Amino acid sequence: MKQKTLLLLVLTFFFTCIFAQKNSKKEKNVTGYAITAAEKGQRDWNEVRLIDMNTGQEIKTIYSSSQEIEALNARTHKPVVKKDVENNITAVHKVVNLDNELNRSDHLGVVSRSTKVETDKPFATNSAAMAYDKKHNRLYYTPMGINQLRYIDLKAKTPKVYYFEDESFGAMSSRRDVANQITRMVIASDGNGYALSNNCEHLTRFTTGKKPEITDLGSLTDDPANGNNSIRNQNGYSGYGGDIIADANNNLYLVTAFR
Repeated sequence: MKQKTLLLLVLTFFFTCIFAQKNSKKEKNVTGYAITAAEKGQRDWNEVRLIDMNTGQEIKTIYSSSQEIEALNARTHKPVVKKDVENNITAVHKVVNLDNELNRSDHLGVVSRSTKVETDKPFATNSAAMAYDKKHNRLYYTPMGINQLRYIDLKAKTPKVYYFEDESFGAMSSRRDVANQITRMVIASDGNGYALSNNCEHLTRFTTGKKPEITDLGSLTDDPANGNNSIRNQNGYSGYGGDIIADANNNLYLVTAFR
């Protein structure tokens, strides 16, 4: 009897060790996708990398702004027609540290100029919202200055990006319309994607099946228990940004940059 008990304990320990090793390996392989700048410290969010979530190190570059990539229409799969959008940019008066700005010519004054943005570039105007669609192995995202849903096909042998051309995705009126920029996005447990504008006035749902649909669900409503911590108390834009995440029970959680 003692021998059987000892054998059972040994087997239990053996299987426990195997289970622990498997869990340990799983923890070591936790990865995620991130939109970053080309170099550390830069503010152009137009690169996509696969990251080791435990170390923060890059595993693989998914998209680099320096590479040529095929852009296709998400409905027809035909090449995207190149378009340039003219944007009027006005620099306003601002307070500066002259020690830091002494060698700059644009540190004070009002300057108006017209620039052209190539909207056909995958990450034109940068992006702060991206969601991984595990079922179809896609990365959905939207540029901050363009009302358009896009995705990267991770199954393709060569990188391909698909655009939902001429289909409204958001209510942004111009690149300077920060309140309506979409900066949060997630794929929920129902398989649909959800994207939220900075001002929380537009929660947009998009399906990911064979016939994708894009629907503006309208604005979010504060729970009375929120008190003064309303999602609309922006406190100098500090309530913008953040992210939305999903759980397995069809809930979405909003995390803003302030409270």
